[in-house]
Amino acid sequence: MLPDSLPPARLFSFLLTIFVFCASLVGMDKVVILRDGVSTELEGEIVVEAQDGGLMFRGTDGRIWMIQPKEIKTRLTNDSPFAGLSTKDIGQQLISRLPKSSTPYRVMQTNGYSIVYNTTPAFANWVKGVYLRLNVGFRNFWKNNGIEINKPDVPLCVVIFRTKEEFDAYSISTLGGVQGNALAYYNMQTNQVVMYDLTNSSSIRGGTGGSTSKINALLQQPQAANMVATIVHEAVHQISFNSGLQTRFGPCPFWLNEGLAMFFEVPDLRSRRGWNGIGKVNQVRLVQLKKMLAADTTGFFDAVIGSDDRFRKPDEILDAYAEAWALNYYLIKRKPKQFVAYLKELSNLPPLTEVEETERVTFFEKHFGPLGQVKKECFNFVLK
Repeated sequence: MLPDSLPPARLFSFLLTIFVFCASLVGMDKVVILRDGVSTELEGEIVVEAQDGGLMFRGTDGRIWMIQPKEIKTRLTNDSPFAGLSTKDIGQQLISRLPKSSTPYRVMQTNGYSIVYNTTPAFANWVKGVYLRLNVGFRNFWKNNGIEINKPDVPLCVVIFRTKEEFDAYSISTLGGVQGNALAYYNMQTNQVVMYDLTNSSSIRGGTGGSTSKINALLQQPQAANMVATIVHEAVHQISFNSGLQTRFGPCPFWLNEGLAMFFEVPDLRSRRGWNGIGKVNQVRLVQLKKMLAADTTGFFDAVIGSDDRFRKPDEILDAYAEAWALNYYLIKRKPKQFVAYLKELSNLPPLTEVEETERVTFFEKHFGPLGQVKKECFNFVLK
């Protein structure tokens, strides 16, 4: 799940006046803003500047700020290149901003990740192991397919709460809440993956958190598959948007965002970590796809290519996710060169670019051919 992380009204007003993509080619920027009566000094880079002086600003902690012209009090630029905070500093800064907890927060620093947690070290270590394995696999996969993945210039932050109650409270304060019974999410604005200790989930029999042996025992349960798939899915979003593969707040369609994450998410409960490998058939999505196609094949793919609306409708979202997985699975497996070319061209479009429905379809067909033909080939390939 990739939640909207900006208030719609503020994002809409910002889009109206977009003028130029900056990418901070000069150096580090310092901006002092006054918002809700509080003065805040930001250091980082201006990503986009609007015609009216509004800014899309990326801080040294990776957070994206949408700043209205009237909020800007001072603005300076120096010759120093952009430099993100260290894993230690970004972790300590994050702890200072998290809600108070009866269990102290700790920071685990490892290979470009800063993992902040107030649950057991065993669960935090398990997440770390999964994410490091995913990171290596992700980079090797795209390198073998002709895309050099950039090293993130800001540490990747992961927040693990001990309880679902803490997770829910934090998601409300930062996002206004998350959909349904979400186990984790990637916040595109704060650049954080947020979850809770999923071994405490009521969906996992006997889940009480604890030792590594307890976690390994829980991974033997079928219900653990969704737990593993969820945390890998959200990590793929985070890596993609911090490695140059995709652009944060860029015009990337949901079918690509979500389908790409599902291509990598498939769990393997026979593995010690619960995940091992990339590009396996996603059985959960395949079952949903077959159910959908048994009822109606006329709208297969058409709606998700041109619009993201199906992903926002509760009664259609499962079908949309199934279509997104199938489409990515087919294109990556059968049209890898075209898929890479599509990704590269899409990643070069500036943030906050608006693309009309007809333009999305035209752009798709430019790389993959007529939609009707792709639809037929994908249908046959996936169901076989």
